[in-house]
Amino acid sequence: MEVSPATQRRIRASLSDLDNEEAIENLSVRQLKEILARNFVNYSGCCEKWELLERVHRLYRENEHNRKSMENVSITPNTCA
Repeated sequence: MEVSPATQRRIRASLSDLDNEEAIENLSVRQLKEILARNFVNYSGCCEKWELLERVHRLYRENEHNRKSMENVSITPNTCA
């Protein structure tokens, strides 16, 4: 099934759907706000798109950092006995 670009842009409003951080730049204002809202990030003071982009970039980096930290924890052998 083929999805139109307009529909795809509307669907893609989740942080986990992003392939990489650069993909954030292609999101609409509505999508940026939806991602922030889904992750409980307050954007009420943001008047410009660049402010929303900045917050989503920060959220993306924090999410990646947390994911990598969890991978390291699960890889590290448990030495407590």
